[in-house]
Amino acid sequence: MFGGGGSKSNASPVAVAQPLYQSLPSDAFHFGGFVPVAAGIPVGGRVHDALGIDEMTASLLHATDTYTIMQRPSLTEGLCPACERSNIYDVYDGVTGMHLFIAKERSDCVPRYCCAPYHSLFLELKAAAGLNPMLSHMVDVDTLGTVLTLERPGCMLAKPCLCCVACSDPCKDGMYMHAGALSADVSAGGIRTTNPRCVGFATQPFLAGGLTPTLTVMERQPTGFRSLATVKGPCLFGGCLELCRSTKFSIAPAAAVGGHVVEGSLGRIVKRKPTDLAGNLREAVTDADVYTLELPPAAQLSAHQKALLLGTLLLADYMYFERDGACCDANGCTLCLVHCGGCLLPCTLRGSGGRSAGAGAGGTGFMADQ
Repeated sequence: MFGGGGSKSNASPVAVAQPLYQSLPSDAFHFGGFVPVAAGIPVGGRVHDALGIDEMTASLLHATDTYTIMQRPSLTEGLCPACERSNIYDVYDGVTGMHLFIAKERSDCVPRYCCAPYHSLFLELKAAAGLNPMLSHMVDVDTLGTVLTLERPGCMLAKPCLCCVACSDPCKDGMYMHAGALSADVSAGGIRTTNPRCVGFATQPFLAGGLTPTLTVMERQPTGFRSLATVKGPCLFGGCLELCRSTKFSIAPAAAVGGHVVEGSLGRIVKRKPTDLAGNLREAVTDADVYTLELPPAAQLSAHQKALLLGTLLLADYMYFERDGACCDANGCTLCLVHCGGCLLPCTLRGSGGRSAGAGAGGTGFMADQ
């Protein structure tokens, strides 16, 4: 099975809660008093709860209500869109600017090149709370300790019918969050909820909300999994629309679905529009985006609930905004994407040469194609 690297192991895939932080001497180059260390080195730290989230990570999540997530742009993808690279995201405290985590994708190159953005992958959240924010891009991410792992079953074998109408499990996109690191010998889609340290998961409901892109977030409880929240976005998004407006997803508590609670009472996810020329160029030629996760303190979310919503944001990026040439390519410009039952239908403005309805030779035509 294609997935997060290596062949499938017969051993039980158990996540290991790793101690990830240690104090440094005052003359060491760091700030904040702690630095992450390589995975697997026991240097202190304790497990915060039964799900295995370590104490330092839990305290960072508890103390943070606004997160800024920035995807690192890839020069290779900008010059050659067909060369799909593994994504890397930097997660910051949206108020203080403190670097919290670095999320790095782990996936096989063949399904990534052939199936992106619907490929199987693991997304490893690395401890970055002690890194100097000015030099964090120079750090070898693989040497940092993994605090959380996101598992996304995708094409080709785990979810063979992704990107079509979300009518059954093989057609529904989703991601599972695990505390700690996972073995590199396990394929994405082979673990899911069988891991006792699975914190929860996000998945599409039947027909994915129809014209409203919808994700259901489930959290683990002692008796099983229960609904935590419903995330809903706009019908129209993406394409050139990203250049002129931010895209907002509301986060409503599960009890509010069909009820009278105002949507967004648990917070919101915002894909931010570019604010300068460099941002517009990055948006036009790459799929590197900037997001904000806003969680009101009044919601009183736990550390693992905040982690689940952070993972849901990263899943939404892969599902809705990881399209090469999302604004313009050699065939024309994509004005926006229309969500319908889990499918993304691009509305495209292109030079038709007389082929598109309503356009003469050499003119432009408006057409929606799938």
